[in-house]
Amino acid sequence: MGTAYKHAYFMFLDASGYSTVVAANPLDRAGEAFNLFHQRAVDRVTRTARSHRCERAELWQWHGDGGFFIIHDDDESIARDVALTSADTFLDLDLSHLRDEFAQIGVAGELHVRMAIHRGVFHYLGDHHQRSIHSADVNFAAHLEKAAPRDCLVISEEVHRVAGQHADRFVPVGRHEGRNVFLLSTSGNPADARRSWLTRHGPLGWSAAHVFHERPSQQTKAELVLAASRYVLDVGTALNTFSRYLTTTERPAWYRDALLEFLRRGGRYDCVLLDPESRMANDLSAQRGEDVPAKIKRSVDRLAAFRELHPAAADSLRVHFTGVHAGMHALALDPDTPDGLIMYSPYVGDALPAPARLQRGDMPHYLVTVGSGSIYASVYRVVRECAAPAVLRRVL
Repeated sequence: MGTAYKHAYFMFLDASGYSTVVAANPLDRAGEAFNLFHQRAVDRVTRTARSHRCERAELWQWHGDGGFFIIHDDDESIARDVALTSADTFLDLDLSHLRDEFAQIGVAGELHVRMAIHRGVFHYLGDHHQRSIHSADVNFAAHLEKAAPRDCLVISEEVHRVAGQHADRFVPVGRHEGRNVFLLSTSGNPADARRSWLTRHGPLGWSAAHVFHERPSQQTKAELVLAASRYVLDVGTALNTFSRYLTTTERPAWYRDALLEFLRRGGRYDCVLLDPESRMANDLSAQRGEDVPAKIKRSVDRLAAFRELHPAAADSLRVHFTGVHAGMHALALDPDTPDGLIMYSPYVGDALPAPARLQRGDMPHYLVTVGSGSIYASVYRVVRECAAPAVLRRVL
């Protein structure tokens, strides 16, 4: 039942950073600001539709910081021009005017916007289902807007294919949910459009990962251990920071408490350190200008002291030496399960002179999941090589 509309255009827009503006201003001022945003968006689409004599250009939903319009005409080129011209003009003209108006009423924070247009079919269920529509294309348009870089308009390949004179202003930037997408940035520079998309999504084939700009805090690492179900594998050269966490006299001892809780509920924690008698340990000593074997032995002494203090959990915390150097620190949580996580940080710059060498804690740390695809598989392959039974020697 209802009416099916073919070749309709769905234009979504959203105020990027809405929550920060709300948090930085009194509620009445923030409300006034986003009422202006709403009004300018409606005015822009309404005026453009009127000038093109478009049959239907209607705000369908609005939720405080954004919404979407449905634009349709029996002459599809009219609906297309209304959608693309409205969005382009809003970005090019209305956005700057809105920023001026925000400043005039004393709104703290910056206004940015994300916009998306997709073309497809929707089924209107009738006035008795107020604002009810059924359309996979509407859902895709909503997702596309969320993927848009700020202050940019992104369109689907379905729109670009029929964009006519507008097409040359859009740059192919990648794919989203299986569709090619095209981007218009406010600068009009194709390189800016490509960079905006790459900054937000990366190139095709990249995998998602979370990045800490330096070693995560003890509390954050403790949260990771508490997220493990049955097994944790901790691989590194000396595990110096880890062993200090377990024997610290400082309070709160986040990591130690988390580890004890994990062990008490039946978890197993395997520590894998570089064999201090290996050639690699001596090579690293020369590269780093420090006594790596002594550092490893200090960590083992700390781990032994921890096991003596907590004998009930002793057999679940196992310490091994490996003859294979991973070239990174890796903390793997239930790595063989569909919910596996690995936090890792490559060791780089060991051979650099001391002034140019970064400390371990200054290096980025990456958190990848099974859903990260090949990057997870690659990292875990290295971890398994270092922790294979054939290269391990259990010391505690």
